Order: sequence, then C-alpha cells, then structure tokens
Amino acid sequence: MTSESNHHEAETIRDVFGVWFNAAKTVLIRAPETLHGHYTIPDGVTTIGKEAFFGCWELTSITMPASMTTVEYGAFWNCGGLTSVNFSPNVAVIGDYAFWDCNRLTGMTLPDRLMTIGDYAFWGCSELNRFIIPSGVKCIGNCAFEGCGSPAEIIFCGDAPTISEYAFYWMPVTAYYPANNPTWTEEVRQDYGGSFIWKCME
Repeated sequence: MTSESNHHEAETIRDVFGVWFNAAKTVLIRAPETLHGHYTIPDGVTTIGKEAFFGCWELTSITMPASMTTVEYGAFWNCGGLTSVNFSPNVAVIGDYAFWDCNRLTGMTLPDRLMTIGDYAFWGCSELNRFIIPSGVKCIGNCAFEGCGSPAEIIFCGDAPTISEYAFYWMPVTAYYPANNPTWTEEVRQDYGGSFIWKCME
C-alpha cells in the first residue's frame, strides 16, 4: 500500500455497507453503486456530499438522521430505484441536481426547516406531483421541479420565496398560497415556465 493510500485511509471511514465518510463521520462521501434496498444514514452525519449516491440504482429508500442539514450537488443523481426519502426535519439545503432523474420517487415530504431548493433539484421526478413548500423556503432554483408528475399541486405555507424564472418548466400546476399574506402579490404569482392556476388558501 502506498503512502498516498495510507493517508486516504487515515482520513476516511467505511461502514459495513461500504459507505465512505470523513474521519469525523459528519460527511457521507460516497456509497458503492452496489448498495441496495434501504439505507439509514448514521446519527451525527450532517452532510451528504457531492454525488455521494450517484448511480446507486438498487437503492430503494433512505432515512436521514436528525443531525442532517445539507444535501449537496447531485447527491442522489440518477438513483433510478429510489422510491422513498425520509428527510431529517433539520435539512436546510437541497442542492443543485440533488434528486435528478429519480423517476420512481413517490414517498417524500420536504423538511420543515428547508430554506433552499437548488437548480434542477427534482428534475425528472415524474412520480412526484404534490409538494408542500415549508414556510422557511427562501429560494427555489431554476428548473427545480421540471419533469415532475403533472398536473402538479404545490402548496406554499409561508411568505413568497424567490422563484427562478423556469422553476416549473413545462408543468401544469395548481398552486395555493396563504391568505392575508402581503408577499404574494400579483407580480409574484407568475407561471415560472409552466402553466399556473393560483388559488388563495383561506
């Protein structure tokens, strides 16, 4: 074994499923493409790293610990067998391309403390057609929900977030926003690349 390999081993930890973490076990770095079935991320992990589960086609469901706060770029990119995600309520960031083309994903509730939904975050998740956007969400990225199931139902629970121009590209959407909330102006209630019917929740 080379000194470079020894250095790598010293800085990372691998669990019994072959999933790699940093030495502090706060960042999930990479899962093997052979990972299958359900996987529970260990307590203490705060971040799922860039493309950590990329191409894990046989992964069917994932559970995140309460410590989890960040799902980085492409974390579950092209996980074609993924059907269910149990988020930590403390996840604040779902990064760009995080669930790109997870086209069997059906079971998912966005976490209560979510603030940012990245570009293309749920692109191609064609089995998802209902989203409850938590009140703390401040930003929805470009094409974040493009290719999701249609017609879609979107329920906004709080103030109007910053929504990118094509966040819902080519999607027919019925969107609900809270009554008596001055942030939901007519200017905000646009189509965002899709075809929207806006309804006020009394």
